[in-house]
Amino acid sequence: DNGYTVGREELKRWVELQEMLNDGDVLTSELESMFNAATKSPTVPDKLTEDGFIELYEAIDALFEDDEDGAGDNEAESSNIQEDNDRPSDATIKNGLLDYIAKIQGPEDLPCGLDADEDAQLRILNIASVLETTSTNKVNDSTMSIIPQDLTGDWDLIYTSSGMMKFNKGLTGLGGSFPNGQFGGLVQTFVATKYIMDVDYKERILVNPDIQSFDASVNGDWNLKSSVSLLSGLPTILIAIEPDMVKYGPTATRADHWKSVRCMNVLDLAYLDDDFRIMRGNMNPDTLFIFKKI
Repeated sequence: DNGYTVGREELKRWVELQEMLNDGDVLTSELESMFNAATKSPTVPDKLTEDGFIELYEAIDALFEDDEDGAGDNEAESSNIQEDNDRPSDATIKNGLLDYIAKIQGPEDLPCGLDADEDAQLRILNIASVLETTSTNKVNDSTMSIIPQDLTGDWDLIYTSSGMMKFNKGLTGLGGSFPNGQFGGLVQTFVATKYIMDVDYKERILVNPDIQSFDASVNGDWNLKSSVSLLSGLPTILIAIEPDMVKYGPTATRADHWKSVRCMNVLDLAYLDDDFRIMRGNMNPDTLFIFKKI
């Protein structure tokens, strides 16, 4: 058991399943029966393990196989074929998430999904939730512990659903404070040594004409903490950040006077591999921050 579980509340984030329930393609009683039959966590009996989630996925898929083939006698054989041929690989899920994030980014949109509509946000949330169950997720690997060095380096923010960032149109809000200015992207850098745990944000502020564009920086300290989710009661890994100063041009201001930068102060580490990271809001797990390593 790698510690990841899926309950009825998590299934509500599965957009396609909710559509099938709304359309009557899957009955609530059918879903409940399949959920009850799937493998449960020994520590959280009302939640599915990763294997249980796959069993549920295949059971739902088998409903539509039966409709198409009319071959009830071949149900077991068809299920095995589905498992071998139709279940997406871990890489396919990850690439699908990257492709979809790129697809929703229009030429006039702010970067990082700040202009994404609700349907796009739900779709990304769904794909991210599936990706978090895959074997490539170091967070779920019970044979290893996440250490600060796993996170060091430069990380490009490629998507967020943060309401605060959407409202401020960026991390600092400076993009909307300058005439002809707008948010142009954000890079988060972690440094971890025996004596130093530094974090630095570089936010690009685009200004017309481009020669006036500039970078705003936010520096501070960070820490990696093992904790328990306030919502689910399950173990979680937190990245806790204490911003220090906001700097741009000749201006330097204490970050504790800058409310907008607080949106990433405490986040749950939901997915991590060598070049990809998903963070979720500690109080609102539907809030995502998705980073790609540079």
